[in-house]
Amino acid sequence: MRQIFTKITACVLLSLMMYQSSMAQNFLLQEDFEGAFPPANWSFYTPSAEFADGWSYGRQPSPSLLSNVCVPEGNRTMVSQWATFYPNNTWAFTPGLTLTSGKTYIFSFRQCVQSTNSNKTESMKITVGRQATEAEQTTTILSLPTLTNTSTITRVASFTPTTSGLYYFGINCYSAPNQRYLSVDSVSVYTDEATSTFPAPYCEASFPVGIAPITYVGFSTIHHASSATSTVAHEDKTYYIGEIQTNKSYTIITTGNTNGDHKVYYHAYIDWNQDNDFDDAGESYPIGSIQNSTGVDSLYASTIINVPSTATLGRTRMRVLSKFESDSISPCNNDSVGQAEDYTLDVFGVTLVDVTAPNNPAIAYITTYHGTVQLSVNVYSSTMSQGVIWTIVNESGEATVDNNGLVTAVNNGNVWVIATSLADSTKKDSIQITIINQQLTSVRNSSISNDELNAFPNPTIHSLVLSTKKNHPALNIAVNDVTGKMIQRIAVDANTLKDQYSLDVSGLAQGLYFIEITGKDVFVTKKIVKQ
Repeated sequence: MRQIFTKITACVLLSLMMYQSSMAQNFLLQEDFEGAFPPANWSFYTPSAEFADGWSYGRQPSPSLLSNVCVPEGNRTMVSQWATFYPNNTWAFTPGLTLTSGKTYIFSFRQCVQSTNSNKTESMKITVGRQATEAEQTTTILSLPTLTNTSTITRVASFTPTTSGLYYFGINCYSAPNQRYLSVDSVSVYTDEATSTFPAPYCEASFPVGIAPITYVGFSTIHHASSATSTVAHEDKTYYIGEIQTNKSYTIITTGNTNGDHKVYYHAYIDWNQDNDFDDAGESYPIGSIQNSTGVDSLYASTIINVPSTATLGRTRMRVLSKFESDSISPCNNDSVGQAEDYTLDVFGVTLVDVTAPNNPAIAYITTYHGTVQLSVNVYSSTMSQGVIWTIVNESGEATVDNNGLVTAVNNGNVWVIATSLADSTKKDSIQITIINQQLTSVRNSSISNDELNAFPNPTIHSLVLSTKKNHPALNIAVNDVTGKMIQRIAVDANTLKDQYSLDVSGLAQGLYFIEITGKDVFVTKKIVKQ
């Protein structure tokens, strides 16, 4: 589950410490969206009212902010909202930054999407231009048309201006209708100022006979594709940062161009003790081999790397190498055909808390009267206590949680259950639980009665119009079948139903359904017939 409430430096640290080896990062912009929104000197633009709502900010959990979003880092995030019937085309522009001709600038951010449906995708791009307008954002430096990652990924793009002057970076979400929330966090723009020539202070790898390009390296938060026709023997990828934790295991995946029907071996070296070499025991990892690959097909090599408990915390170097017809690959290779790529790893050893429900959904449900759900928790550190304190935040619903993470439903709506590490109270995780089918108690009367909320036409074939003349808070609209099973769920903003909200039911099978509408002090159920 997503980490929330606090800067979780154990899995992020995209406050981005200064590079400790051969590069020093010079930051022009760092924005974590933890303060007032919109941030100072940022600007936002949505071209037309015929598009979904624009960029806003979310937090988990909080009834007063967007709470149904993933938060890549910290308490808050910038989030692009969605609409059922309208596409999204919304822009966020950074403050103007003075860039120098010929210098390469890195644009880095963390991103995730909120969706419990694998068919939902988000689309975004990163642009740069001379004005903070859609028309002047003439250069696309990163295109991400099919985003489905509910876990956080660090994205990196680069830009080298040909003319010095003031530039603005643009973040554009252009998703189709009825998708989900797209979260962007920890935006940074920086340059890598060389304090010594790459790859110093590490040895250089060379391949005098020819190049066998490495086309992809995947390891933890590193997901980097390279050219299948590269002619560079040793490439600097140190601005790609993999975030890893001691005592955990990660799979490394590599692909590569074998230049025909040749067998190419792949190897990784990691400087765990940060002594600026790869010579120590436990720093060498054979990955495997690939034969007769273009580097862009389905062939790959992989292995599992266990991060030692004794690894020095902080940033260090990882080197990935390829070599023709030989699994004997030195980190300082100087013969044959192959390639080397260097990356940065950020090693952490503090506690991570991970709360999950059965089958690991993004949102858990209780659908029976006074039903329960048993939550699980892991505290990721072999040296820390596994103990946690369970607490609950009742938003529109109500529930209780015991000392073992057993949640019992009381009233319909949403609640957040939080597990806080006993060893480190700054480390927490939470999960949202949606509760339906609870009987109303006499002390929790609905502020809108069944008679005050209209649902028509009924029976219906394609859509159901919901309306009320009364003001109302943000609501959850659940469609349940006669067994109490939730078929679909939609969240709407405050007072949406005063404007007559059209609920699409065309995809439902014929039969009897119950429309359950819940929110703060709102509990209404409507029986409908789908023809």
